[in-house]
Amino acid sequence: MIDNNPPVGTESLDAANAARCAADQGMFWPYHDWLFTNQYSENSGAYTKDRLKTIGQMVGIKDLTTFNSCVDSGTHNVDVKNEQSQVSSSWQGTPTLIVDGGAPLSSYDYDTVVAAIDDALGISPSPSVGSSGSASTAPSTSAAPPASASAS
Repeated sequence: MIDNNPPVGTESLDAANAARCAADQGMFWPYHDWLFTNQYSENSGAYTKDRLKTIGQMVGIKDLTTFNSCVDSGTHNVDVKNEQSQVSSSWQGTPTLIVDGGAPLSSYDYDTVVAAIDDALGISPSPSVGSSGSASTAPSTSAAPPASASAS
């Protein structure tokens, strides 16, 4: 059997579970933001269950008894693992950006992302400003000025 799951360590599983435990109390985004702002190497000891519970306290989770129990028991581990099983082996990390079920984008610059979205929507690409085409976003200056309201 081929394992299509990316290598995710115990700490990532525990952190994902803890984020879902925070979500149970409407605190997913503060918890998520703290985790992503303070990332460390995989399985470096930064996301032990004790530290994940401390983070919950720091972000203001109200019912810490329920949160701590959820973290300790791995309440959402099955959900996290089910999501991981849906990940393609071609996805190499975070971020991986896929538009409309296509292949992961090779670059995340504005032009690449817009082109992928336009393609998914069936929109023909328009020439970029500065390209060899004649497209311009500047207003025309050749229009006549508006006529005067009174002729005196």
